[in-house]
Amino acid sequence: MVWFLFIIAIVAQQSQLQTFQDKVSRVFYLNDQTILHSLDSVYVFPKTLILSGVLDVQLDQNSLYLLTATDIYIYTTSLQKLPLPANTKPNDFDVPVLDFHPTQKDWLIYVSGSKACPNACHTTTYMTVDKGLNWKQVDTWSEKCVWARDVFFSNPALDNDAIYCMSYMYKNQDISQDKLRFQENSQNPLQFILIKNQGSSQTVMLDKGVQGFFVVSNVLVVASVFS
Repeated sequence: MVWFLFIIAIVAQQSQLQTFQDKVSRVFYLNDQTILHSLDSVYVFPKTLILSGVLDVQLDQNSLYLLTATDIYIYTTSLQKLPLPANTKPNDFDVPVLDFHPTQKDWLIYVSGSKACPNACHTTTYMTVDKGLNWKQVDTWSEKCVWARDVFFSNPALDNDAIYCMSYMYKNQDISQDKLRFQENSQNPLQFILIKNQGSSQTVMLDKGVQGFFVVSNVLVVASVFS
């Protein structure tokens, strides 16, 4: 078994924060899954409850995206629900739910779950260019999808709406996606694909053995294993 690292592109990665004073003033995410707003910039009471049952928080420019089991909310100075594709909810497969475009503030990638349950539950990936008013499905059985462009990578040859995804080759399996992870990868290999033209064009960059892709020193690295 040989590990192979394939250099794809230069990118950057944002980190999540537990307090958000720099971007969204006086907001705190607590261990009990609540979001609070304070009248001051330090952790003292009184505080106002913004939302409870928050499973994850993601930060984009001057907004917080608050993920619950069924919905996504946007918070700046007030709370608004992000319109999601009909009959979908955030996935519970530990697959990243949202990705934000580095230059287009209304462009989002959203990975939903709970399709074809209980026998073949899987994710479905959507993109929007108008902050959720309209969604376009671009992939299924996705393990990770992000915008191909990033803050430190603006190759003019790369389409503005290009998306990188890691997803399974065979999309119509009689097994749940979370169980596929424990099978031999050769039975249904993970691929690294480039999606363009709002999902109408897909190019397979690596056709098998993909283990993940991640950022190292502003370089996007795809990890593959070959037997």
